[in-house]
Amino acid sequence: MAKEKRTPKTVIPDSLEAAMKNPRKAKGIGLLGDREIKDFFGVCDRFANLRWLQIVGNRIDRIPPKVFTHFPHLQSLGIMCCPIERLPATIGNLTHLERLDLSANRLKALPS
Repeated sequence: MAKEKRTPKTVIPDSLEAAMKNPRKAKGIGLLGDREIKDFFGVCDRFANLRWLQIVGNRIDRIPPKVFTHFPHLQSLGIMCCPIERLPATIGNLTHLERLDLSANRLKALPS
C-alpha cells in the first residue's frame, strides 16, 4: 500500500476581528493595511498567548512602548513595509523571540 503524501498546511493569520472572538486562544494575528492597527494597539493586552504577529503595509510611524510588554510568548514578529523610524526599548521584553523581520521600514537604529 502506497504511503499517502501530506502537504503542509499554510498558516493563515487571523484578522483582528476573528482573534477578538477568543483572544486567549489566538496564536497569531496578521494586521495588513491600516484598518486594524490602531484598534489592535488599544486591545493588545488581551492577547497574552500570541506566538506570532505580522504588521504589514501600515502607515504607522511608531509603536507605543506598552505594546511589547503584553506578549511574553511571542516567537515571531514581522513589521514590514511601514514608515517606522524607531522601535521602543520594550522590544527587549520579547525574550522568546526567534524570528524578527523589519524589512522595508525607515529604521535609523535599533534600541540598545
